[in-house]
Amino acid sequence: MIKKYISLLLCICLGITSASGAVWAREEEEESFFQGENREALEHVTGVDEEGNVIEAEDDGEEDTVIGRNPLTLEEGGQLVNFRTKSSSSVVTNYTDAVTGENGYTNGYYGADAAYLGMENGMVKFMLSGVTGLVSPSEVTIVNVDEASSISHYEVSGGRLIHRITTNLAGTSYLSNLDNGEAPDYLRSGADYYSYDGHYFYTFEDFEYMLSDYRSGTREHSVNASDPFFNYFQYLPLRSVSNYSAARMNDIINSRVSTGSKLREAGQLMVQAQDRYGINALLIAGIAANESAWGTSSISQSKNNLFGINAVDSSPGESADTFSSVAVCIEEYAQYFLSEQYLNPDNWKYSGGFLGNKASGLNVRYASDPYWGEKAAALAWSVNLTGGGEDSYVYTIGIKDILPEQTDLNVRADATTSSRAVYSTGEWPCYAFVILDSAPVSGFYRVQSGPALTDSRTDLEISARGNYQYETMYLYASSSYIDLVYRGSGDVPQISGVSFTDVSLDSWFYDYVKYIDDQEIMTGLNWYTFGPGENMARAQFALILYRMAGEPAVSDQTGTAFKDVGETWYTDAVKWASAAGIVTGYSNGCFGPGDNLNREQMVTMLYRYMQYMGYDTATSGSLGAFPDAAWVSDYAEDAIKWAIGLNIIQGDNGQIKPQDTVVRAVGATIITRFIKNIL
Repeated sequence: MIKKYISLLLCICLGITSASGAVWAREEEEESFFQGENREALEHVTGVDEEGNVIEAEDDGEEDTVIGRNPLTLEEGGQLVNFRTKSSSSVVTNYTDAVTGENGYTNGYYGADAAYLGMENGMVKFMLSGVTGLVSPSEVTIVNVDEASSISHYEVSGGRLIHRITTNLAGTSYLSNLDNGEAPDYLRSGADYYSYDGHYFYTFEDFEYMLSDYRSGTREHSVNASDPFFNYFQYLPLRSVSNYSAARMNDIINSRVSTGSKLREAGQLMVQAQDRYGINALLIAGIAANESAWGTSSISQSKNNLFGINAVDSSPGESADTFSSVAVCIEEYAQYFLSEQYLNPDNWKYSGGFLGNKASGLNVRYASDPYWGEKAAALAWSVNLTGGGEDSYVYTIGIKDILPEQTDLNVRADATTSSRAVYSTGEWPCYAFVILDSAPVSGFYRVQSGPALTDSRTDLEISARGNYQYETMYLYASSSYIDLVYRGSGDVPQISGVSFTDVSLDSWFYDYVKYIDDQEIMTGLNWYTFGPGENMARAQFALILYRMAGEPAVSDQTGTAFKDVGETWYTDAVKWASAAGIVTGYSNGCFGPGDNLNREQMVTMLYRYMQYMGYDTATSGSLGAFPDAAWVSDYAEDAIKWAIGLNIIQGDNGQIKPQDTVVRAVGATIITRFIKNIL
C-alpha cells in the first residue's frame, strides 16, 4: 500500500533553492564529433608514475623533432605510426575507427606510438590503445622500429605490471609509467613486452609477428594467446560499489594530498555520489586525481572543477566549467555527465560504462589522451593500495567480444530471447559487464544494468535525474557472447546507507531518514546534506502530502486563492491541499508558505489527509498523561488525540510540545511512523 502513495515521489525537494551552483549551460546533444567532449582536462601535458603521482611534462633535453617519413614510401614491416607530429599539445589528430566507422581523436603528446598495419584506401591503418583506426598520411609519420629511441612497452616491477608510455619517439624517457595491477604469471620480470591493445603481449623478437596478428585479427603469436589480460579497474564497470566507507575514503585521499588540495575532504562526497547516483567512489577518485593532479591544478583550484569538464585542448583554462563548490562539481559529474550521459545507451557519448581505452568505454570520447582510462585506473590502484587493497578483484567481470567479432548484443529484461531488449551494447569490442551470479541461468548471465531503469526493469528511466538503485537495476545478457576474465573474490559490496554527510549511523534519527530517503518521500536540502536540524516550512509539507496523494490535477479554480501564494514550486500542492480541506490558512487570507511548521499543524494536516483519503480516524488517545496538554489549540485537539492513539506522537521528554517548530529530523520521524502505522 505504501508504494501506491509514494510511487510518484521521485523529485521532492524540501529546500527552496537548487542544489546546483554550477555556472555553465549544458551543451546541446548533437551528433557533432567534438560537441561536449572533454578533449583534455589539464592545462599542461601530464603523466602518471608508478606511485600514482601526476607529473607535468618537462623538457628532458632530448631531441623533439618529428621523426619518420611518408608511409607511401615504405613497405609493411616492423614499423610504428608516430602521432607526435603536431606543433603543440593543443592540436589533436582525428581518425576513423576501422571497425565501427566512428570518429575518434588522439593527442601524440600523451602517447606517441601506434602499431603500423599498412595502408587501406589511401589511409594509414594503425592500432593504438585497442582501437584499429584509419588516419590521413599527412597527419602522421612512419618510423622503423630500429630508428625509435623509445617504444611504449610493459615491464614487471615488484610483481606489478607497469606500462611505460613514450611521448616522443626521438627521446629515451617515458612520461607515464602506469601501474596496471598484479602482473599475470605468464609475464616475467626483466623482460620487455609490447602490446597496442593492452590485452595480448609480445616479446621484441616477435614484434613483426604482433603486427601480422593485428592485421589478421588473431593473437596467436602472443605469449598469452589463450589468456587475455584485463586491467581490473580499467574494465570494472562504473556501476559498482567501493568497499570503502565515506570516512575511510576521506582518510585515504587526505593522506595522499597536500593541505591546499581541492580533494581534501572530498572522499566522503564521492561515496555519497556513489550511493545516490550509482558511480563507484574509487573510480571517481581515480578520475579526479588524474584530471586535477590530485586537486592541485589551476582549474581545480580556481574553478572547483575536479574532472576537467569542458576543458578543451586549445584553451583548457578558459573553457573549463566553473562550479560553486567541490561538492556541486562531484554531484554534477556523477549525476549529469556520467549517469545521464556516458552511462546512458541512448546518449551519443555512450561507448560502454567502464574507463576502457580508445576501442571502448569512456576513454573513446572523454579525452584526447589515448591512455586516459588506463591512467584513471592506475590512480584508482594507487588509492586502493593506500587503503589496504579492499577493492581489488571483488567483482566478477565478463567481456563481450575479446576477439575477433564485434557484436551488438541485446541486454534483456529477463533470461530469455523473447523478453524485451532494454538496450544494446553497440559494436564496441571488449565491452565489460558486472556479472551478478556465479553461473548463467538458461544461457543468460544476470548483469548490473549500465543505465538507470524503471521499476519494471523494462525501460530506461529518463526522469530519475541520474538516480540509481544497485539492488533492483539488473538485466540479462546471453552467456554465449561473454567470457569471464575475473571471478569475484567475495560478496558484492553494499551501499553504505543514507547518502547524506550530516546523518551518521549513530544518529537517533538515522533509521527514519534512511526510510524516507529510500522511499523518495523526503529528499535532502541538496544531494549530500539532509539538514536534520533545519526547520520545515508549511509549503514543504503540503508538497509531501500532495505527492503522496498522486499529484491530483488542479486548475485556477481549485482551492482557496491565498494572497501570498503565486506561481511557484508549491502552488499546485497548496491549491490541492486547500480544496481537500487539509489546509485552511490564516484569518488574514494568507497561507504562510515559508512559515515554520509546528507540531500540532503537522499532525492536523496528516489527520485531515487521512479523512480526505477515506481512512478511519476514529482511534483516539488521551491527553491526560501530558502536562502541556493545555497548550494544544482547539482546532488540533482531535488530531493530536488521534496521533497519540496510533503512536505517531510519543511525546518529547513526556511532553507534546504542540507549538514547537518541526525540524527536519522530527519531520522524518513522524512521517515514517505515519506511513508504517497507518498506510
